[in-house]
Amino acid sequence: MGQPQVAVYARTLARAALLSGGPIALANKLGVRAEQMEAWLSGAEEIPPATFLKLVDVVMDAALAALQQPSSSSPTSDNPLHP
Repeated sequence: MGQPQVAVYARTLARAALLSGGPIALANKLGVRAEQMEAWLSGAEEIPPATFLKLVDVVMDAALAALQQPSSSSPTSDNPLHP
């Protein structure tokens, strides 16, 4: 896997973990062991393409939910589209 792709996968994993309430919650959501999640987060193992697509779904679902909620805060404070 090329460096730019690794970076996108890693950023998407980190964002999905944040939006899910942490790595353990994300592991549960994805149906994987916590040890597997830690291996992906540390970069010890590559994230499979099918898992990456699930991570994109997590991030996109959060983004769509945020867009549907009226917000009195600044546009970037809790917006999943702005890290």
